[in-house]
Amino acid sequence: MKKNELKREYFKKGAAALRNLVVIDRECYCCPICNRLYLPEALDTGELTLEHAPPKQVGGRPLALTCKDCNSVAGYSVDSAVVQRQRQLDFARALTGQKTDFKGRGTFSFGGETLNVNFEVDKGTPSVKPPKGINDPKKLKNYQDHMMHLHQTGTWDGQQFTITPSAKFHIMTAS
Repeated sequence: MKKNELKREYFKKGAAALRNLVVIDRECYCCPICNRLYLPEALDTGELTLEHAPPKQVGGRPLALTCKDCNSVAGYSVDSAVVQRQRQLDFARALTGQKTDFKGRGTFSFGGETLNVNFEVDKGTPSVKPPKGINDPKKLKNYQDHMMHLHQTGTWDGQQFTITPSAKFHIMTAS
């Protein structure tokens, strides 16, 4: 079903449900978040938008119509947090071999330097690559020299590194 058809279907269902609750003389839709009423023209002007649950970026499906303002606030606050959390989980799954195809950004700390990197898993094979033009050239050179030294001396055993995803997620707790 096309997006506009789906929006019109949700509008009709919502308007019918509203008529069951209150006596109203016109067909209108009530935003389930702010309770503002909208006439059918709001579909054409873009005032009513599809709300996805979970967010569309993590595979969500359209659930209802919300007004553009409420959808924007939800997208900024709730949806953004869900997407960031999913990126973090995907990154962790890729690092532990549970995800065989992945692309993400983060930092890589090794040999005394921390660099911005692209972390990639292609068919199960991981790679860490510093993107061009983003890192401090001096840090990049120190990192390359350290890696070359390890390669030439064969002293890889026991080396430790840290990979940190760029996606940030904070769990809020009540005090």
